[in-house]
Amino acid sequence: MCCAKYFCLLPSPPPPSFPLSDTVYEKRLQTAADNFIAAASKLPRVSGCFPPCVKEIKVMEHSRSGMRCDVPFHLPNDIEVIWRFAEEVKTQQVDQFKEVTTGVDRLYSIPSTSLQHQGTYQCEIYSGQRSIIRIYYYLTALCIGHQYQSKMLNKQMEMKI
Repeated sequence: MCCAKYFCLLPSPPPPSFPLSDTVYEKRLQTAADNFIAAASKLPRVSGCFPPCVKEIKVMEHSRSGMRCDVPFHLPNDIEVIWRFAEEVKTQQVDQFKEVTTGVDRLYSIPSTSLQHQGTYQCEIYSGQRSIIRIYYYLTALCIGHQYQSKMLNKQMEMKI
């Protein structure tokens, strides 16, 4: 029977006629966990590099190189991109990086790669004050051998003659 104009008091359900023991709960919980694991193991696996892995880039010395801060999802309009560099180390430890540029450009390019550019680059995208993602690249500058340089100089000299 209603006790007030807008709500009714209902009698509480009677307690179970027998108390459930802890082992019954444990068995039910274990069954639920087993069912979850079985269902999750049937899901498709994704492969590839997902942040925060480090993508390897090898570039010949004196050539142009670039890294793009691309993500497989839609970004908000108000992003800020910060590029950082940790010289000569392959790392993801944030305290080893120094900021190199800030803006909205997701492309970081080096016009003429040299040994001083070798190291880990970190791209971090922000929206407002919130970090959305960090992507890491390890750039290796490959030296052009002296024999190769000599051959190229010889060819250039022959063409001038």
